[in-house]
Amino acid sequence: MDVTERLRDMIVENELALGERIDEKMLCDLLQISRTPLREALKVLAFEGLVELLPNRGARVSDMSAREVAELFEVSAGLERMAAELAAERATEGELAELRRMQESMERCFRSGRRSDYFRLNQRIHNSVIAFARNKVLAESHGVLMTRIRRARYQAIMSQSRWEESVREHEDLLRALEERDARHAGEILRRHVLGTGKTIHGMMEAEPAEVGSGDPAPGRDDQGSAPRVRTSGAELDRAGRSRGKPGRGPARTTMAPDGPARRRDEDEPDAAV
Repeated sequence: MDVTERLRDMIVENELALGERIDEKMLCDLLQISRTPLREALKVLAFEGLVELLPNRGARVSDMSAREVAELFEVSAGLERMAAELAAERATEGELAELRRMQESMERCFRSGRRSDYFRLNQRIHNSVIAFARNKVLAESHGVLMTRIRRARYQAIMSQSRWEESVREHEDLLRALEERDARHAGEILRRHVLGTGKTIHGMMEAEPAEVGSGDPAPGRDDQGSAPRVRTSGAELDRAGRSRGKPGRGPARTTMAPDGPARRRDEDEPDAAV
Protein backbone atom coordinates (compact mmCIF):
# COMPACT_ATOMS: atom_id res chain seq x y z
CA MET A 1 0.00 0.00 0.00
CA ASP A 2 1.25 3.48 -0.89
CA VAL A 3 0.70 5.42 2.34
CA THR A 4 1.11 8.81 0.67
CA GLU A 5 -1.46 8.02 -2.02
CA ARG A 6 -3.93 6.66 0.54
CA LEU A 7 -3.66 9.79 2.69
CA ARG A 8 -3.92 11.97 -0.41
CA ASP A 9 -7.17 10.23 -1.37
CA MET A 10 -8.52 10.63 2.18
CA ILE A 11 -7.89 14.39 2.01
CA VAL A 12 -9.27 14.79 -1.51
CA GLU A 13 -12.43 12.83 -0.69
CA ASN A 14 -12.96 14.67 2.62
CA GLU A 15 -12.36 11.66 4.85
CA LEU A 16 -9.89 14.04 6.47
CA ALA A 17 -11.64 17.41 6.56
CA LEU A 18 -10.16 20.81 5.79
CA GLY A 19 -8.36 22.20 8.83
CA GLU A 20 -8.62 18.93 10.72
CA ARG A 21 -5.76 17.97 13.04
CA ILE A 22 -4.05 14.76 11.90
CA ASP A 23 -4.58 12.00 14.47
CA GLU A 24 -1.43 9.93 13.96
CA LYS A 25 -2.47 7.09 16.25
CA MET A 26 -5.84 6.71 14.52
CA LEU A 27 -4.23 6.69 11.07
CA CYS A 28 -1.53 4.22 12.12
CA ASP A 29 -4.22 1.87 13.43
CA LEU A 30 -6.38 2.35 10.33
CA LEU A 31 -3.56 1.82 7.85
CA GLN A 32 -1.74 -0.74 10.00
CA ILE A 33 1.58 1.08 9.78
CA SER A 34 4.10 2.56 12.20
CA ARG A 35 4.55 6.29 12.71
CA THR A 36 7.72 6.46 10.60
CA PRO A 37 6.08 5.82 7.17
CA LEU A 38 3.13 7.97 8.21
CA ARG A 39 5.36 10.94 9.01
CA GLU A 40 7.31 10.48 5.79
CA ALA A 41 4.03 10.57 3.87
CA LEU A 42 2.95 13.72 5.74
CA LYS A 43 6.20 15.44 4.68
CA VAL A 44 5.40 14.68 1.03
CA LEU A 45 1.84 15.98 1.41
CA ALA A 46 3.14 19.10 3.14
CA PHE A 47 5.39 19.76 0.13
CA GLU A 48 2.32 19.36 -2.10
CA GLY A 49 0.38 21.87 0.01
CA LEU A 50 -2.23 19.39 1.26
CA VAL A 51 -0.94 19.26 4.85
CA GLU A 52 0.53 21.82 7.25
CA LEU A 53 3.28 20.66 9.61
CA LEU A 54 2.92 22.41 12.97
CA PRO A 55 6.11 22.71 15.07
CA ASN A 56 5.77 20.45 18.12
CA ARG A 57 2.04 20.07 17.44
CA GLY A 58 1.87 17.49 14.66
CA ALA A 59 0.05 18.29 11.43
CA ARG A 60 -3.31 19.33 10.09
CA VAL A 61 -5.07 19.27 6.73
CA SER A 62 -4.52 22.50 4.80
CA ASP A 63 -7.42 24.56 3.58
CA MET A 64 -7.63 27.08 0.74
CA SER A 65 -9.15 30.51 0.42
CA ALA A 66 -11.65 31.44 -2.28
CA ARG A 67 -8.99 33.63 -3.87
CA GLU A 68 -6.48 30.76 -4.01
CA VAL A 69 -9.09 28.49 -5.61
CA ALA A 70 -9.93 31.10 -8.26
CA GLU A 71 -6.26 31.60 -9.12
CA LEU A 72 -5.55 27.87 -9.34
CA PHE A 73 -8.44 27.28 -11.72
CA GLU A 74 -7.47 30.24 -13.90
CA VAL A 75 -4.01 28.77 -14.43
CA SER A 76 -5.37 25.25 -14.88
CA ALA A 77 -7.85 26.46 -17.51
CA GLY A 78 -5.03 27.97 -19.56
CA LEU A 79 -2.86 24.86 -19.37
CA GLU A 80 -5.68 22.48 -20.22
CA ARG A 81 -6.84 24.63 -23.12
CA MET A 82 -3.36 24.39 -24.64
CA ALA A 83 -3.28 20.64 -23.96
CA ALA A 84 -6.61 20.08 -25.73
CA GLU A 85 -5.48 22.08 -28.76
CA LEU A 86 -2.27 20.05 -29.03
CA ALA A 87 -4.02 16.73 -28.32
CA ALA A 88 -6.49 17.37 -31.16
CA GLU A 89 -3.52 17.51 -33.51
CA ARG A 90 -1.25 14.87 -31.95
CA ALA A 91 -3.40 12.12 -30.40
CA THR A 92 -3.51 8.84 -32.33
CA GLU A 93 -6.75 7.22 -33.39
CA GLY A 94 -6.11 4.52 -30.80
CA GLU A 95 -5.72 7.12 -28.04
CA LEU A 96 -8.97 8.82 -29.03
CA ALA A 97 -10.69 5.43 -29.00
CA GLU A 98 -9.41 4.92 -25.44
CA LEU A 99 -10.81 8.32 -24.47
CA ARG A 100 -14.18 7.25 -25.91
CA ARG A 101 -14.15 4.08 -23.79
CA MET A 102 -13.33 6.09 -20.67
CA GLN A 103 -16.11 8.56 -21.47
CA GLU A 104 -18.65 5.73 -21.77
CA SER A 105 -17.48 4.21 -18.48
CA MET A 106 -17.68 7.61 -16.79
CA GLU A 107 -21.25 8.09 -18.03
CA ARG A 108 -22.18 4.70 -16.53
CA CYS A 109 -20.80 5.90 -13.20
CA PHE A 110 -22.89 9.05 -13.59
CA ARG A 111 -26.08 7.07 -14.18
CA SER A 112 -25.46 4.79 -11.20
CA GLY A 113 -24.30 7.57 -8.85
CA ARG A 114 -20.81 6.19 -8.19
CA ARG A 115 -19.06 9.43 -7.28
CA SER A 116 -15.57 8.16 -6.44
CA ASP A 117 -15.41 5.95 -9.54
CA TYR A 118 -16.68 8.85 -11.65
CA PHE A 119 -14.04 11.19 -10.24
CA ARG A 120 -11.19 8.77 -10.91
CA LEU A 121 -12.27 8.31 -14.52
CA ASN A 122 -12.74 12.06 -14.87
CA GLN A 123 -9.18 12.62 -13.68
CA ARG A 124 -7.87 9.92 -16.03
CA ILE A 125 -9.52 11.70 -18.96
CA HIS A 126 -8.03 15.07 -18.00
CA ASN A 127 -4.60 13.51 -17.49
CA SER A 128 -4.87 11.63 -20.80
CA VAL A 129 -5.54 14.86 -22.67
CA ILE A 130 -2.42 16.30 -21.06
CA ALA A 131 -0.41 13.22 -22.06
CA PHE A 132 -1.71 13.22 -25.64
CA ALA A 133 -0.48 16.82 -26.04
CA ARG A 134 3.05 15.37 -25.95
CA ASN A 135 4.58 18.42 -24.30
CA LYS A 136 6.85 17.63 -21.34
CA VAL A 137 6.95 21.15 -19.92
CA LEU A 138 3.17 21.42 -20.04
CA ALA A 139 2.77 18.01 -18.36
CA GLU A 140 5.19 18.88 -15.55
CA SER A 141 3.51 22.24 -14.89
CA HIS A 142 0.08 20.63 -14.86
CA GLY A 143 1.24 17.87 -12.51
CA VAL A 144 2.47 20.35 -9.90
CA LEU A 145 -0.80 22.27 -10.11
CA MET A 146 -2.96 19.16 -9.80
CA THR A 147 -1.57 18.28 -6.38
CA ARG A 148 -3.24 21.44 -5.10
CA ILE A 149 -6.36 21.60 -7.24
CA ARG A 150 -7.49 17.96 -7.14
CA ARG A 151 -9.31 18.32 -3.83
CA ALA A 152 -11.33 21.32 -5.05
CA ARG A 153 -12.23 19.45 -8.24
CA TYR A 154 -13.60 16.57 -6.20
CA GLN A 155 -15.80 18.91 -4.14
CA ALA A 156 -17.26 20.48 -7.30
CA ILE A 157 -18.86 17.21 -8.32
CA MET A 158 -20.97 17.29 -5.15
CA SER A 159 -23.21 19.76 -6.98
CA GLN A 160 -25.93 17.89 -8.89
CA SER A 161 -26.33 20.62 -11.52
CA ARG A 162 -22.57 20.97 -12.04
CA TRP A 163 -22.22 17.20 -12.31
CA GLU A 164 -24.78 16.96 -15.11
CA GLU A 165 -23.23 19.95 -16.90
CA SER A 166 -19.76 18.45 -16.58
CA VAL A 167 -20.78 15.18 -18.26
CA ARG A 168 -22.16 17.09 -21.24
CA GLU A 169 -19.00 19.19 -21.50
CA HIS A 170 -16.82 16.07 -21.53
CA GLU A 171 -18.87 14.62 -24.38
CA ASP A 172 -18.52 17.90 -26.33
CA LEU A 173 -14.77 17.86 -25.71
CA LEU A 174 -14.38 14.31 -26.94
CA ARG A 175 -16.36 15.05 -30.09
CA ALA A 176 -14.16 18.06 -30.87
CA LEU A 177 -11.02 15.97 -30.35
CA GLU A 178 -12.37 13.23 -32.64
CA GLU A 179 -13.10 15.87 -35.28
CA ARG A 180 -9.55 17.25 -34.86
CA ASP A 181 -10.98 20.70 -34.17
CA ALA A 182 -8.15 22.09 -32.04
CA ARG A 183 -9.59 25.56 -31.46
CA HIS A 184 -13.00 24.27 -30.40
CA ALA A 185 -11.54 21.51 -28.17
CA GLY A 186 -9.35 24.06 -26.40
CA GLU A 187 -12.22 26.45 -25.81
CA ILE A 188 -14.52 23.70 -24.50
CA LEU A 189 -11.92 22.51 -21.99
CA ARG A 190 -11.09 26.07 -20.90
CA ARG A 191 -14.77 26.80 -20.19
CA HIS A 192 -15.15 23.43 -18.47
CA VAL A 193 -12.29 24.06 -16.03
CA LEU A 194 -13.37 27.64 -15.36
CA GLY A 195 -16.93 26.41 -14.73
CA THR A 196 -15.69 24.01 -12.08
CA GLY A 197 -13.66 26.78 -10.46
CA LYS A 198 -16.65 29.13 -10.42
CA THR A 199 -18.80 26.48 -8.72
CA ILE A 200 -16.32 26.13 -5.86
CA HIS A 201 -15.50 29.84 -5.64
CA GLY A 202 -19.20 30.75 -5.51
CA MET A 203 -19.83 28.33 -2.67
CA MET A 204 -16.86 29.67 -0.71
CA GLU A 205 -18.01 33.25 -1.20
CA ALA A 206 -21.53 32.39 -0.05
CA GLU A 207 -20.69 30.34 3.04
CA PRO A 208 -18.73 31.62 6.06
CA ALA A 209 -15.90 29.51 7.42
CA GLU A 210 -16.65 27.09 10.20
CA VAL A 211 -15.14 28.42 13.40
CA GLY A 212 -13.26 26.21 15.80
CA SER A 213 -11.14 26.74 18.85
CA GLY A 214 -8.58 29.44 18.14
CA ASP A 215 -9.87 30.09 14.61
CA PRO A 216 -10.23 33.63 13.23
CA ALA A 217 -13.59 35.36 12.98
CA PRO A 218 -16.23 33.84 10.67
CA GLY A 219 -15.54 34.34 6.97
CA ARG A 220 -11.93 35.46 7.47
CA ASP A 221 -8.60 33.79 7.85
CA ASP A 222 -5.90 35.21 10.07
CA GLN A 223 -4.69 37.44 7.23
CA GLY A 224 -8.18 38.80 6.64
CA SER A 225 -8.52 37.12 3.25
CA ALA A 226 -11.44 35.23 1.73
CA PRO A 227 -13.31 32.52 3.68
CA ARG A 228 -12.04 28.98 4.04
CA VAL A 229 -14.73 26.38 4.30
CA ARG A 230 -15.67 22.75 4.17
CA THR A 231 -17.80 21.85 1.19
CA SER A 232 -20.95 19.81 0.72
CA GLY A 233 -23.65 19.31 -1.87
CA ALA A 234 -26.11 21.39 0.15
CA GLU A 235 -23.64 24.27 0.40
CA LEU A 236 -23.02 24.19 -3.35
CA ASP A 237 -26.75 24.29 -4.05
CA ARG A 238 -27.20 27.25 -1.69
CA ALA A 239 -24.31 29.00 -3.41
CA GLY A 240 -26.04 28.57 -6.75
CA ARG A 241 -29.17 30.22 -5.36
CA SER A 242 -27.13 33.11 -3.91
CA ARG A 243 -25.87 33.88 -7.43
CA GLY A 244 -29.38 33.86 -8.84
CA LYS A 245 -29.16 30.31 -10.21
CA PRO A 246 -31.81 27.68 -9.49
CA GLY A 247 -31.09 25.48 -6.49
CA ARG A 248 -32.95 22.51 -5.14
CA GLY A 249 -36.73 22.64 -4.98
CA PRO A 250 -39.03 20.49 -2.83
CA ALA A 251 -38.23 17.46 -4.99
CA ARG A 252 -36.44 16.68 -8.22
CA THR A 253 -36.08 13.92 -10.75
CA THR A 254 -32.87 11.95 -11.01
CA MET A 255 -31.70 9.17 -13.27
CA ALA A 256 -31.69 5.62 -11.98
CA PRO A 257 -29.10 3.26 -13.47
CA ASP A 258 -30.54 2.27 -16.86
CA GLY A 259 -34.05 2.59 -15.49
CA PRO A 260 -36.88 5.14 -15.29
CA ALA A 261 -36.46 8.47 -13.55
CA ARG A 262 -37.59 8.77 -9.95
CA ARG A 263 -38.47 11.61 -7.60
CA ARG A 264 -36.17 12.68 -4.76
CA ASP A 265 -37.18 14.53 -1.64
CA GLU A 266 -35.61 17.77 -0.41
CA ASP A 267 -33.75 16.17 2.46
CA GLU A 268 -32.36 13.24 0.45
CA PRO A 269 -28.60 13.67 -0.13
CA ASP A 270 -27.32 14.67 -3.55
CA ALA A 271 -26.37 11.85 -5.86
CA ALA A 272 -22.66 11.36 -6.25
CA VAL A 273 -21.23 12.69 -9.49
